[in-house]
Amino acid sequence: MEINSTRFGVQEISSDTVIEMPNGMVGFEGLHKFKLFHNEESESPNLFWLQSIDDADISFAVTDPELFNVAFEFTLSDEESELLQLGELNDLSVMLLVYRGDESMGELLPQPKVGAPSVRASLTGPILINTAKCIGLQKVFPRISYTTIVREA
Repeated sequence: MEINSTRFGVQEISSDTVIEMPNGMVGFEGLHKFKLFHNEESESPNLFWLQSIDDADISFAVTDPELFNVAFEFTLSDEESELLQLGELNDLSVMLLVYRGDESMGELLPQPKVGAPSVRASLTGPILINTAKCIGLQKVFPRISYTTIVREA
């Protein structure tokens, strides 16, 4: 299958790797098909792009929460579990939307362990992907509470 995106140009992709997001994403509920891209030259990339197949102009920068020292613990609703069709917990990948922050945000959002300090991550809407079945959803936390754990290195 061939796609043409603003960010990546013409790309030949396997339809097996298209991520179906039946509910779309906040503000983009009409977009349901996505492809995850990364820099192929990097052995272990930190940044990925969730490219919409439905709209060539839309892509989201995403990364692993561990890059920001974040470990999520949450419960899926019955509807979310049914949608994701998870057979094994190891098939679940959690990604954070990332963006360039500005100084007015202060320390409200976590800084990454590596990379530019102006890169911020949204903790309130992680992307969950069943990597075995290529099905995803955005888990929205209207009110997020968190615990800080300090560990010795």
